[in-house]
Amino acid sequence: MAKRYEFRETGTQPLYDQHYNHQRLASHILRGENTFGSNISDLSGCRTALAMLTGNSGVTNPGYYASENTWKIAVIPSLELDEKIIQLDWINRQRMVVNSGKRPIADTLDNMPANLKEKLLKNFACQDVVAEEVTWLLKKIEELSATTTKAKTEFLKFGPKGNCKANAAGIIYILDGQTVSLVNGIPTITEPTSPYLNLCCADYFDFLLPAWHRRCKEIEADHLKHEIAEARESGNPVPKFSSYSSVGRVVSRKSLPPWPDNVKPNLPKAEVVAEEIKRTKKK
Repeated sequence: MAKRYEFRETGTQPLYDQHYNHQRLASHILRGENTFGSNISDLSGCRTALAMLTGNSGVTNPGYYASENTWKIAVIPSLELDEKIIQLDWINRQRMVVNSGKRPIADTLDNMPANLKEKLLKNFACQDVVAEEVTWLLKKIEELSATTTKAKTEFLKFGPKGNCKANAAGIIYILDGQTVSLVNGIPTITEPTSPYLNLCCADYFDFLLPAWHRRCKEIEADHLKHEIAEARESGNPVPKFSSYSSVGRVVSRKSLPPWPDNVKPNLPKAEVVAEEIKRTKKK
């Protein structure tokens, strides 16, 4: 089972093998079990677990992930930092030998002090197992994404309702069927064909939902007026409520509210800079 790690020399390292085997057997992800409080049989849970291992892939705080209104360093960057600290310790010890007038120590694992060598090998073993976990999660995400795409209903099918799904960290990833991602650290609609692409979720809730609610009430009021007029004309009892309801009614894209006035799209910082350059050139 042990994976062989080469470090400026060939052959096996029993300490590495021991730590690698232990870490691999203890891995919840490689056993397909929930981890980090995330359900890795779920697409959102897999993405959350992946972010905790690799960090945010966007332009905001790469190497960190959002957790409870703060940013935390991910597992891989943390392990890489620990490796650098261990390597620096070894370099400093080698320098001290040279500074004392002795010949330099050959830069091999077996020349390291036992405690330092074990720390480094354990670090390598952890990095290798985490790399396997990342591969496992990426494959699982690909499988779940294919399944989700087939099963996914048309977004905004019933208009803006504010129905959303959030991951284990409380971050929204689906809003009325539309994909949501963190853009500049802010939940933003990133559904490619949505009329609200790049709209912040906060603006969606503040402007679109009230506008859609008013529109539905207006339609129901119009239907009630017609039903009252028809009842009086035919001599039937006058209804107090309309038989028409917007709840569960499929709507067309044309009937959706327009983009909110004076609200700017939340573009990734790199795109914002590019747009600013374009505007400057036009002037």
